Amino acid sequence: MTTKTISFPVYRFPVFEDKLAKLNRRLSKISGSHSVEVISQERIDSTYIDRTGREFKNPCFQVTVCVPALLNHQGHKFLGVVNFEDGVRTVYATDEGVNFDFSTVADTDCHHCNHKRKRNVIYIFEEVATGKISHIGSTCAEEFLGIDVTAALSFSQSLFVSLEDMDEDNFFLGGGSSGFSINELFSAVSLLWQSDSVYWSSRKADIEGGVSTPHQVFSLFGTDGGRIREELKNNLHKAIKEVGVEKISSLLVEKFSNLDTSNSFNLNITEAIFKDGKVRQFFPDKVVGLVTWAIFKALNDEDETKKEDKPASQWIGNVGDKISLEGQVAKIRSISSHFGHSLLVIIETAMGVAKTFTTARWSDNIQEGDKLNLKGLVKSHEEYRGEKSTVLTRVRIN
Repeated sequence: MTTKTISFPVYRFPVFEDKLAKLNRRLSKISGSHSVEVISQERIDSTYIDRTGREFKNPCFQVTVCVPALLNHQGHKFLGVVNFEDGVRTVYATDEGVNFDFSTVADTDCHHCNHKRKRNVIYIFEEVATGKISHIGSTCAEEFLGIDVTAALSFSQSLFVSLEDMDEDNFFLGGGSSGFSINELFSAVSLLWQSDSVYWSSRKADIEGGVSTPHQVFSLFGTDGGRIREELKNNLHKAIKEVGVEKISSLLVEKFSNLDTSNSFNLNITEAIFKDGKVRQFFPDKVVGLVTWAIFKALNDEDETKKEDKPASQWIGNVGDKISLEGQVAKIRSISSHFGHSLLVIIETAMGVAKTFTTARWSDNIQEGDKLNLKGLVKSHEEYRGEKSTVLTRVRIN
């Protein structure tokens, strides 16, 4: 018998119970005398750092389970498997610390039947009392052990994969059950919502027909091992600081908590956003599309309400005009695309909103809130979410 300790979010306990029941039903078909049992269970507060670098306390269960050693037999310990398929020796040891030289195993060995013939698979056992090693051919293994060895090995692999998938670190970092923490998803959607359509034009050009917002969310975190670039992390921090997790949560509660769930779409929205009457702290991949739509809907509706009290936006100059402007830097966004790296600088002026994509040195020395006097060429006029803006090129700072 071996033990395995895992921790997982409290709300996933029913998932753990369901997995354990399924594993034991499967195990009963292989060996009726064995089962996977919980030997300890404790509720703890685990510190979790998500992919944006945010740290928070996550209520978890820490559970230790007892795992049967199916392939240990009548005083014998299972050491591993040697596979000879395609003429290549491949070793699968039960433990990297196994004190046995697997290179000494020949593909004709079987100490059970002693017939010398080529075999694809040899199982290695050690007699615990004497240390004697036995090489057992695949066709003799079931007779030697009294159980289906292939099924037992498959079960053992599935068991540990299932437990690893449940484990908190693997779960949150996209192991077996991928998804997004509340901070990750809300940060990503905030960044996308605040960004102009121009911000994503280069990404949309990569895929015919454009890229959906949920696809953009996944692409933000589609980097090595769950880690993200420091530049992106900073942009996410800025975005969620401007909007706020609490604000988004309250908007979702206000707009979607009292829907008539007799409607299937409303029911799906409610189930995607809420768990036990509260906004979820973790969102599985399959609900990201619905939740992203809901956040955009809530933020846009609030934005439309605010616009009713604002004067109508207007464009500045005509396309091709050289203009001079005085204004304040409203936003700076770092942009990486197949064209390279640049900054999107959005400037609010008395005449309207201007923006420019730049790699010029002057952009290294500005920050949000700075007042600028600039000259530039009007490249285009655009409108996004009802707001008009003027795109400038060849910008110089006075």
